[in-house]
Amino acid sequence: DVLDTNGNVIGTHNGAALITLGQRSGFTLTNADTRRRVHYVIAKDITANTITVAPDPARAPQATDTLTLTDVNFIEQPTEHAHYTCEVRYRARPIVCTITRRDNTHATVVLNEHVIPTPGQSLVLYDGDVCVGGGIVS
Repeated sequence: DVLDTNGNVIGTHNGAALITLGQRSGFTLTNADTRRRVHYVIAKDITANTITVAPDPARAPQATDTLTLTDVNFIEQPTEHAHYTCEVRYRARPIVCTITRRDNTHATVVLNEHVIPTPGQSLVLYDGDVCVGGGIVS
């Protein structure tokens, strides 16, 4: 079942193990939401095989504005506290961010909005249209 934040069944999916937190597709909503707002996965329960979705991922309990990256790779050396944009998932809308700490293998990125962290997902940093580098969300 696909659940809303109140625990009501509002749709179906093909397996919680196949779903990623923050994902906005891969499930079907069957409720009568006439506004057809986009919903994001904010929680999943593998044992019960359920996922919970909400129209605003920033309200998820695990939402954060700070991400730690591992396995960082910088094409250009970024300046700490300078403004960049980043994408936290494929084809995501760019988010303004700053790098507050980094070394050869790790970096801390502070975003201008809250996102649901998805460990293992890539985060890519941009200075305008130029890719500065990125890393893996831990």
